[in-house]
Amino acid sequence: MKCLGTVSLLVLNVAKLVRGHGYVEEVTIGGVKYPGYNPYLDNHIAKPTPPARLFYPIVENHPVYDPTEGNITCNWTREEEGLPKLTAVARAGSNMTIRWTRWPESHFGPQMTYLAWCGGKKCSEYDVRNPEARFFKISQDGWNSRTRTWLQEDFLKNNSTLTVTLPKNIPNGEYVVRHELLALHAVTNDKYGPEFYPQCWQITITGGTGTTIPAGVPFPGAYQPNDPGIEFRTNRSNIVSYPFPGPPILVN
Repeated sequence: MKCLGTVSLLVLNVAKLVRGHGYVEEVTIGGVKYPGYNPYLDNHIAKPTPPARLFYPIVENHPVYDPTEGNITCNWTREEEGLPKLTAVARAGSNMTIRWTRWPESHFGPQMTYLAWCGGKKCSEYDVRNPEARFFKISQDGWNSRTRTWLQEDFLKNNSTLTVTLPKNIPNGEYVVRHELLALHAVTNDKYGPEFYPQCWQITITGGTGTTIPAGVPFPGAYQPNDPGIEFRTNRSNIVSYPFPGPPILVN
């Protein structure tokens, strides 16, 4: 019976992977590789004590469809597991290399990355899913008007990996990274629509030159369903540029 139970669990997980989409599998910060939260291992095999992670725990690899509801902050999180236990040390101005699981080739759209200051506390004691948290945008990429391609063209060629540079002009301290892919392939589908894949993890910034925390936006609250960048159809032939949703990027 134990064997049958194990097989059943594996079959269930495979089914989830087939109908699901993707999540961050690994992030490299300061030369150190940190595994992402695996919703099909950490949630089950690692019971009762999941391994310590940088990442907010997620339920599955499914998207968020409504940008005005609470899961838009860090995806469908497992609040019963609490906040992440680890924090990665990251030098201001350095790169984070973010590797996703295999991404569907049809899921074109932008990536956007934000930081939220943890209020002068340890991020393990400050939940950025609270309505007072504010996120400032540090990176965005999407449509390349020169090559007339979406970022996923290079993203897929590079093993579903992309790089985000942390700003230099922010104060030292603990922050939560909010990184997301927005898939726009189904914006005209009344049942689904745009698909948001946000994920959050914790870092400690060192070497920053700033003295003031940049102004930010709340999640939910930063996006509306009728924003031009959220209703954007990727299959049209006359794309000139892409209007990113959310605030402008922090000037570094």
